[in-house]
Amino acid sequence: MTSGAPALVVALGPGEPALVPIAAAAALRAAGVCELVGASPELLDTVAAFGVEVRAGADVVAAPDARAAALVREHGCACVPPAGVLARQAAAAAAGELLDLTAHLRLECPWDRVQTAASIVPHTLEEAYEVADAVQTYGLGPKLVDELGDLLFQTTFLALLLDERGEGDWGDVAHGVTAKLRRRHPWVFGDDEVRSAGDARGRWDVVKREQEGREGIFHDVPAVLPGLLLARVDGKSPAEYLSEPERARARWLGLSLVLEPPTDLGAAWQRLSEVVR
Repeated sequence: MTSGAPALVVALGPGEPALVPIAAAAALRAAGVCELVGASPELLDTVAAFGVEVRAGADVVAAPDARAAALVREHGCACVPPAGVLARQAAAAAAGELLDLTAHLRLECPWDRVQTAASIVPHTLEEAYEVADAVQTYGLGPKLVDELGDLLFQTTFLALLLDERGEGDWGDVAHGVTAKLRRRHPWVFGDDEVRSAGDARGRWDVVKREQEGREGIFHDVPAVLPGLLLARVDGKSPAEYLSEPERARARWLGLSLVLEPPTDLGAAWQRLSEVVR
């Protein structure tokens, strides 16, 4: 491919000749000529069968979804389908590849074959901490991309174990959290109105309490949560949402952050350190 930006990028689907989208075929026929990038010989034959000349350096570039999305991100050029749709297709293809790889490892790798949910969870926790460290140390960048991938694999592996038991699968996990987020944002997906981030947070807590049967901020807080994180989890809920028994429990636990949440981050960490001491 030449160093210049293409005039148009056409996404060919996941890379299988039988799955080339109709819109892609139409765009290539209209162009008459294209450069093909990252495609198999079979996909090249399919494009040629559309009556399209394949030539290096052409202004129109055709590629499978993942490569096409990368080209659009790099050059900001026009694309078929629209950029938002292409990004979603590329993400779906990447998720499918990870699902296939995880299932293959489960079958073929001796270590992966013997894992259980209980044996995997310590690795999941470790990866979650590494994500937090990447954000804290490196910010938004390649290190976070890498660590998020490790954490995503943990989610995918645990979803595979669910699937083996007939208790759900990765799709159920994704659909479940999507439905939950829609339900918990009635000011976005419904008729509710909020005026600030604080209003949104308060409404979020009300939705959880009224629609999901949650009994205050201590409901479903894991008993195994480390003390520092327990203080952080409980401290992020506004004090006005605490019942008197919850206030009593917060005092007993020494969680002054719950009752008097600081507005300054430095002060928050100082108070957290006092809690764990």
